[in-house]
Amino acid sequence: LNNITLSASLQGSQAFIDRFSAALASGGTVSASGVVGIFDQSATNLTIRLDQARYTDAQTFSTVLNGTLSLTGNLTQNPFLSGEITLGETEITVPETFASSSELLDVRHVLPPPSRPFVLTLDVTINAPNRIFVRGRGLDAELGGRIRLTGPTFDISPIGQFELIRGRLSVVGQRINLDEGTIFLQGDLNPRINFLARVATESVDAFIR
Repeated sequence: LNNITLSASLQGSQAFIDRFSAALASGGTVSASGVVGIFDQSATNLTIRLDQARYTDAQTFSTVLNGTLSLTGNLTQNPFLSGEITLGETEITVPETFASSSELLDVRHVLPPPSRPFVLTLDVTINAPNRIFVRGRGLDAELGGRIRLTGPTFDISPIGQFELIRGRLSVVGQRINLDEGTIFLQGDLNPRINFLARVATESVDAFIR
């Protein structure tokens, strides 16, 4: 965060945030207002706004986010995050090759202090009517739709999917229109991309998935 501006006041056991704003290093801004409980953590009620916030993993995914989120409850234990985020132009690049998975470091916590687990519960809708572009390995497709993420972060239930608006597949010198296309989330929010193209002749129907 850069160029942070904060205006707040203390009243009893609460901090009232009149204005918070900052520029994101990747582009866009984030702002917030509301109440943060200092001694009574359950009194927290924050409104968070994203304006043209850019995100990228610098390899396969980039997007622009706009929306308003509400963060309520006890921030140290069981906060609740809700709201709707709209995706602007989103690029998903299908790589030509996939790297082999790497093992994480073997980390062990020795005599950790006892504490209640931190559990963030979600009810967030990701809305993208269009402009989700999937390109690479002969694919050139546009999708749109919405996905709702509900439940605690250790067991999120994604509902909905992004569906094909238009697209084609270039293979062996031919361009084939896509018949079906979806992006949905499964398990621990790993995205699954599924496309189907069909070539029909007088003697045979060929399917490419």
